Amino acid sequence: MTLRGCYCSVTLHDSFCNLSYLSCFVITTHIQRLFTLCTFKCYLLIKITYTVYTQFKPCVSRFCLEEWQDIWNSAVNNKLRAIYPTVGKCVHNNLDLRRDAVTINRLKTGHSRLTHSYLISGDDQPTCTKCDAVLTVKHILLDCLELRDVRLKYFTASSLKDIFESVDNRFIIDSIKDAHFYHQL
Repeated sequence: MTLRGCYCSVTLHDSFCNLSYLSCFVITTHIQRLFTLCTFKCYLLIKITYTVYTQFKPCVSRFCLEEWQDIWNSAVNNKLRAIYPTVGKCVHNNLDLRRDAVTINRLKTGHSRLTHSYLISGDDQPTCTKCDAVLTVKHILLDCLELRDVRLKYFTASSLKDIFESVDNRFIIDSIKDAHFYHQL
């Protein structure tokens, strides 16, 4: 169904003879309401142009994305903003499962059930069972000597930034599965 409407430019005359302008998109079925409002509120209708909604959709979408981006940019201490600086462009390299995308986001922020559940439960911070180091995402993906062969099978990187910028997310997921951490994250 194509939504028809009109684009209206309205001039408002107030009691002090100041003019202000309003532009809006009005659905065809609401035009009579607009005329009634204009008559009642002393608006002067300048121009009506009939068009279809699809011509305005890109403009509305762009406006919404800009507003969302402003809110996103003003958020303080937003760890996801460091990963995704631009809203609406979240790419997970064609990951088929949402669980994989969530796992990648958890790895990128460094927060997962495995590494941070102790904060809620009141337990001691977890340590790696293989090398007795503090268990962190960085330790799992870069530092653990016992997982070195698994990592080398899928990628080589010297920092987390290198991993997430240059390694396909599917390889990261596969290495986590091979290391038997996938269901714990």
